[in-house]
Amino acid sequence: MRFADIDSIWLEDLSSLSNADKGRVYFERAKQVITSALADPKIFPLAVDGKRFRRDYLSKNIYCSESVLTQNPKIKLLLEQADFGIRKKVGDEITPPHSHSVPELDDVTQLRTIVIELIRRVNEQDTRIASLQAKLRVDSKE
Repeated sequence: MRFADIDSIWLEDLSSLSNADKGRVYFERAKQVITSALADPKIFPLAVDGKRFRRDYLSKNIYCSESVLTQNPKIKLLLEQADFGIRKKVGDEITPPHSHSVPELDDVTQLRTIVIELIRRVNEQDTRIASLQAKLRVDSKE
């Protein structure tokens, strides 16, 4: 089964999904849980601890282990954004999440392009280093 085959992210047994598709289901669930918890004044105190969204609350409500929350980059970013919104709501001194220039995680194509370019640059440097080492060996023999 694939993510596209799922009728509801809440009713499916995830055991037949790939890890990537499971991650996508957990992310979609996390978006819903966080949005509703922050909007509902009755749930807000249960879901928020001080100035942070409670990770244990989220993991229990999206039916995953807490390690998923730290290993899934989209969920990590979502939690950073939620924490930012909570700090803003309670009036704390705030720094926007990822204030340094990091591309949006939703744009997988952009990330793939960046990774490919970085790999190309590393390979070019490896080739240049090997060439310089060979030249150094030849020069030292003379």
